[in-house]
Formats: sequence, C-alpha cells, structure tokens
Amino acid sequence: MKKTSLLLFTLFLLKTMVGQKLPTFELSDEWQAKIEKLSPNEVRIKTVKKNKVLVFSLHTGYQHWVIPHTAAVIRIIGEKSQAFEITASYDIATFSKKNLKKYDAIILNNTCSIGDKRNLFWDALKEDTSLTDAQRLKRAKKLERNLLKYVKKGKRLVILHGGILLPL
Repeated sequence: MKKTSLLLFTLFLLKTMVGQKLPTFELSDEWQAKIEKLSPNEVRIKTVKKNKVLVFSLHTGYQHWVIPHTAAVIRIIGEKSQAFEITASYDIATFSKKNLKKYDAIILNNTCSIGDKRNLFWDALKEDTSLTDAQRLKRAKKLERNLLKYVKKGKRLVILHGGILLPL
C-alpha cells in the first residue's frame, strides 16, 4: 500500500511539474475531434438511468486555460458513454436548493477563488451591487449550505484542480 501511494504521489508531482510547462492552445473543433477519436467507442458504463451532471466552471481567481478543455472532455465522455448528460454553468445561482435537485453529480472545474474571503460564492456575489455586504454574506452562506446538504444527502461531488470552496 505504501509503495502504491508513493508511486501515485510521484506520478502526480511529475505531472504537475511537466503540466505547468505545457504551452496553451485554443479549444478548437479539431482538438475536440481528436479527443473524441481517442475516447472509447463502446459503452462501458451501464446505468439504469442517464445521470445528470453539472460542470461548474466559474472562477474569480486564477484562470486556468484548461477550463473549457476539461469541460469538453467531460462532455465527450458523457456523450460517448451515454451514461450522463452534462449541463455546463458559470452562474452561481446554479447552487440554489431547487436547482441542485436536478443533478446526480457536480464537478467543480478549476473554480479558483480570490480576495479577502477566498470563497467563490462571496466573490461571485460581489458583482451584485444591489446587495449589501451583510446580504451578500448571508446569500453566500446559503449557497454554501445548499452544496453541503447536497453532498450530505449522498450526491456526488468531483473537485478538479483549483476547484475548492472555503467555508465563510
């Protein structure tokens, strides 16, 4: 077990060091076609129903150039496997209690935050000038609780690099 953990950690470090030096490139139809060609043709995932997955990609801090690429790969895998249906969103209102009920899983795709609170909900609500700081804090905490309740109910949460939300 220790050898496996050490190997995985080493591979992660190597990927991180090498990955940071990769040149950026645009999300093009040609690139997506290559990804589609590389993905398996056969359906390997058998599900009773098609799962609904939210890919949430809003960031208020560092903008990882791979955000649209990651969302495209997830969409392609979902389409080819026919196991899940993707909804992509950059809207913080997506975390309303009513809306979260629609999804079987949420993927936080590089949702880096910035600022004094380092909280994506708070940061996103700063754009709403109709709210006072107290109202903004209350709403941010509500959205955060909605996500935590979602997970406590047994729903799935996938957090990709930089996809953290720190509690207020």
